[in-house]
Amino acid sequence: MFSLDADFRRDAPGAEKESRRWMEGHQCADDLAVACLDTRVITVCDREADLWELVRKATTTHAGLLVRACRGRRRRVVTTVGPLECLWDHVAGQPSLARKTIIIEACGRPRSRKERRS
Repeated sequence: MFSLDADFRRDAPGAEKESRRWMEGHQCADDLAVACLDTRVITVCDREADLWELVRKATTTHAGLLVRACRGRRRRVVTTVGPLECLWDHVAGQPSLARKTIIIEACGRPRSRKERRS
């Protein structure tokens, strides 16, 4: 059985608790991937999960890992054909696998915004 830890911030303050949740979450995703071999399981994380320990662990598991990144950071990737490459150049050179338009509805005060499509 798999569970969601929705109260992770209530247990203990500090960075140790924040990083632990990403490691445990990816372990749960890996357990699910092993149990469902015909299904692709991916852990999706925000920028807090930008941890070398997590990235290294993800290379040895059945579950994939997707970590949101910020353009301002100097990220490099290791490619199979050459030296380190800028992450943003590498991603821009990859074929698009899918595209979806998301409609963000307008809303009123206190945070008013116009409708937009992304």
